[in-house]
This record gives sequence, structure tokens and C-alpha cells, in this order.
Amino acid sequence: MDIIGNSLSLMIAMTVVNLLLMLIVMLFAGLWTYHDAKAKSEQSPFMWAFVAAFVPNFLGFVVYLALGRTKKEEPAPGSFKIPLICSFVAWVVSLAVLVVISMIFTFNALNVAEHENILLNDLGAAAGRQGNFTLVDARGLRIDFFGNVWSGAFRDLNASSENGEWHIRMGEGDGFLQFSPQLTLEELRNLSVSGTADGEVILQLEQNGVEQKIAVATAVNGGTAAVGSMDISKFVSGRFRLRMYFERAENVDLVVSWNGS
Repeated sequence: MDIIGNSLSLMIAMTVVNLLLMLIVMLFAGLWTYHDAKAKSEQSPFMWAFVAAFVPNFLGFVVYLALGRTKKEEPAPGSFKIPLICSFVAWVVSLAVLVVISMIFTFNALNVAEHENILLNDLGAAAGRQGNFTLVDARGLRIDFFGNVWSGAFRDLNASSENGEWHIRMGEGDGFLQFSPQLTLEELRNLSVSGTADGEVILQLEQNGVEQKIAVATAVNGGTAAVGSMDISKFVSGRFRLRMYFERAENVDLVVSWNGS
């Protein structure tokens, strides 16, 4: 998992731990106050226990210490004192850890936003119309522009779609790119991949849970890999998901075409 995902997971986990510890502190604050108020307060110990436990930011606990302990001469019972102190210290530590993790998450999120340099010139590309988008040095990134998804680590990635073709160019990449065009069966029969690529490249065609895959890197490199020869008997005209997988791919310049040219 990338560092942003790790930071987010840790932040969620520490938030849950922090809330649980805060509830434990509230419990022991109420119990300590109840026993203390029985000996040192003229008011109801139930009232002070409720105030100490449930008034936000421990203000109720502070108010009890300042105003509720009217019987100065009575010795304090000290019940639940140690659990209260221990749970409070644990809560403060967890809160500090949560703040640090939140800062790490924010820093990395801003760093990604600064360095990804995500450009989308035409949102129409997401609907299968012509358009162009570019990602520079994208790492551990998953973005969805209305059906277009790319995930992994890419450098100098440029993808565009127009006139029944999906162009993919990149310096290097590990992960997948996804495009969802509307295809007829005739266009599906014409589906082909041409261009050059170093490394492993696999094209996956999917519709309604039915998948077909073809390794294209070895068949391309200056030639054309015909994809329409695959078994398309279970497919129908409609929206398809084209997903191109890359593993240690370099110098990629591919064209996925369904226009029959």
C-alpha cells in the first residue's frame, strides 16, 4: 500500500483508539468524582459524577475540583485515582500520535497534489468521446474521471481518445489504465493494438463480468496485435471496460483501435 494509504489507515485506527480511550477516561472521571464527592461535597455525588464525565473538554471535572469539594477537612478516598491518571496519560499520548499521523497524511497528500500535475483537457474523454489527459510522475495513485481509472506508478503518462482510438504513451509504468468506450459488435471485431512497448503489457476486455485477456507487448513492437479474433460470443453491443495492465513497462507508445482502420 502507498504511504498515503498507510497514513490514512493509521489515522483512522488511531482515531478509533483515541475515542475509546476518551470514553475510558470519562468513565474513570465519573467514578472517581462520585466517590470523592460522597466524602468531600455537600451536593449530590451523582450530579457531580455526571458533570465530570459528560461536560466536554473535562470542564465539568475542573468545575468539580474548583467548586464541588466544599468539605476541605474531609480526607479524599482516592478511589479510581490511579486508573484515572493512567487512562488520561494514555489518551494524551494517543492524541499526540493522532496529530502527528494527521500531519504526515496532510503533507503527503499535498506533496502528491503538487507533483502529480494532473491535467484533463476534455472531460468528454470519460464518456468515450475524444479527449486528452496527462499524468506526470504518478505514484500509488488511483483516479476516476467518470469511468477512466488508472492506478499504479507511472512516469510521463499521456492518454487520449479520439475517432475510435485510445492512445497511450508513457516513459515507464507499473499498474493499469482503464477506459470505458461504447462499442458495437462490429467495432469489437475490429479491436486491435499497435505500436511499441518494452515490458509486459496485457489488454483485458470486460463486460458484465465476462473477461477476455490478451498479451500484446510481444505481438506489438512495430506491428499490430489483432484482438478481435478472441472469443466475443458472450459480449453484446454496449459499454465495455478496456483495461491495459503494465509490468515494468518502458517506452510505451500504443494505440488501441476499434474503428477498423
